Amino acid sequence: MSSNFEYSVVVPVYNSYEGLKELYSEIAITFTKINSSFEVIFIDDFSTDNSWQILEEIKEENLKQNITIVKLSKNYGQQKSTLCGLELAKGKNTITIDDDLQIAPKEITKLIIEFNSNNFDIVYGSTLDRKHSKIRNTGSKIVKSHTAKPITSEYSASSFRLFKTQLFTNSKSIKNKKHIFIDEILLWNTANIGGVYIEHSERKYSTSSYSKRKLLKLGIETIIFATNIPLRLMIIFGFIGSIASFALGIRFIYKRVLYDVPLGYTSIIVTVLFSTSIL
Repeated sequence: MSSNFEYSVVVPVYNSYEGLKELYSEIAITFTKINSSFEVIFIDDFSTDNSWQILEEIKEENLKQNITIVKLSKNYGQQKSTLCGLELAKGKNTITIDDDLQIAPKEITKLIIEFNSNNFDIVYGSTLDRKHSKIRNTGSKIVKSHTAKPITSEYSASSFRLFKTQLFTNSKSIKNKKHIFIDEILLWNTANIGGVYIEHSERKYSTSSYSKRKLLKLGIETIIFATNIPLRLMIIFGFIGSIASFALGIRFIYKRVLYDVPLGYTSIIVTVLFSTSIL
């Protein structure tokens, strides 16, 4: 893949038509100030509002700029729509940012400074005070604290990130998984990770498209497929089960010695319990 741009900016879009022009304008202003070549890739995740129409207008109004717009055939979710944008990225480095303007595009400059100053492979934009509900913030902290690979001791992963595009292109086999988590793909390829604190504002337009049901589903999928929580639970309950099975086996041997137990019964039970405890 040739790197025609210094940066590719990938924006998954879902029902956010009100702020899309402002979002693009601020992205363009940011890169003009730092004098870097860039492209912007908008992936419309089958929006039900006028988002696609606005994206077409943005492209039409900025024909001299490097803008790619894609409309998915159905709603795939943020992870897979972001994945689609990453597949199209031609930049040497890639930036992902949400479409809701809760993180202003000007914060991209902080990522770039940290990225270049310390030669990191990935830099995450982390926030001290996320403008979400307490339930959502608490759930996010629990999931991130149990990820199979840690982020950093100080900063947590987020959808606002800057990374070397090569990290993603090296992961063809992982990208074919049914359940995709972008951070999982990236973190398996490097431990050279940094972070920087950025501002996280209230939503400027509309409300979040994540209902409680969607958040619960996403949380469960993340825990099952991208954290070590299931493995820890298996170890804990397996250890408890093995102790219980061993104790029951001793009990049946004891009853065989002292009481009149049918021939073969004890050996079968003890064999089953011993095998279970091993498993």
